[in-house]
Amino acid sequence: MKQLYCFLLLFVLSLSSLSAAKLHFGAYSVVKLGVNAGEIPDGEKTGVSSTGFPDIGVTLFMPFSKRNDNLGAALDFGITRYAYVWEVTVSEGNSTITSDLVPVYAYLTASPYVVLGGFTLGLNIGLVPIAAGITDFRNFADIDTDQLDSPLLEVRLGGLIPLSGKRRSSQLNLVINAGYSLNSLYKNEAFDHKPASLGVGLLYFFDI
Repeated sequence: MKQLYCFLLLFVLSLSSLSAAKLHFGAYSVVKLGVNAGEIPDGEKTGVSSTGFPDIGVTLFMPFSKRNDNLGAALDFGITRYAYVWEVTVSEGNSTITSDLVPVYAYLTASPYVVLGGFTLGLNIGLVPIAAGITDFRNFADIDTDQLDSPLLEVRLGGLIPLSGKRRSSQLNLVINAGYSLNSLYKNEAFDHKPASLGVGLLYFFDI
């Protein structure tokens, strides 16, 4: 974990020294759908679920050019949520019962990425799990966050598309993120729980 903090600090310091233009600061909100892309046990299925509440956070964006905001690097700090449908089938005598459960997770995250002509490529790092639970759409039960792995590493590919025309001192952007987790959510599980997600939202930033 200490190595990750050092990496994030070096990322900010090096990019701020390389940036040829003003830094931009902003806030974002992203709604997401998720699925379990890990190994699925026999008798179980996965499905797509909304994360419910959106991902929220702040962004520091550093353009590489004074004339072009489509090339640069950024660092997000925020709360990232994951969810997916977990379909479990249980046999009871001569009948089977199928239940749809939705595990939901929330991490405090840091996300360094580069912006290349409107496309984004980076890494979302789940630093600390802050909440987790599971619901059957009627009841909700907490999951002990001590069971969850950290850091959670997620590769991200997406887009950052200006919406408010020619930018002056501020800019509204469309955010698109597709993510895939490189490690399982749980520390000690026989099967992987690797969330994959697709999110769409808005980022508004201004010069600082």
